[in-house]
Amino acid sequence: MGEKLSLDYLGKKDSVLIRVVDDNSLDGLLVYRKDQDGLVYDCGKLRKLREKKIIYSKKNLNELILSVIEILENAFDYYIFQEDILLSLDYIYYDANGIYLLLYPGQSNFTLKSLLVEMIGSFSFQEDEDWSYLIKMINYLSDDQYNLIDSYLLLND
Repeated sequence: MGEKLSLDYLGKKDSVLIRVVDDNSLDGLLVYRKDQDGLVYDCGKLRKLREKKIIYSKKNLNELILSVIEILENAFDYYIFQEDILLSLDYIYYDANGIYLLLYPGQSNFTLKSLLVEMIGSFSFQEDEDWSYLIKMINYLSDDQYNLIDSYLLLND
């Protein structure tokens, strides 16, 4: 089983990104192969995060967000940016070893900010915890000046 995306844009950046990810085995990024219809990702033994049945605690949510941020930071070291990665619950996979993001060079309209908004709106949360920091996160996310550092501040607040 694999995820299939249309092949709208691929050029020099595409081949460079694939080589970088293949050569350096960047943890958490899934690389695609091309076929006549588009890009195919090998997600065979992985499950979609959106389908994970869990009631999130503050600890679970923080670990998940920090995992995404870590993958993004590692990718950034190789000039792989947010617009090169599909940051949506529909395209995030997991297994016992962690989470995986799909590399999609220059085509993603998703950002970490949009992913966090999607998480807050889609997940179920434990009722017996203090979730006041979610209100802080929503306020940060509504600010036009939001950035990756704000995510760290929120999680460590």
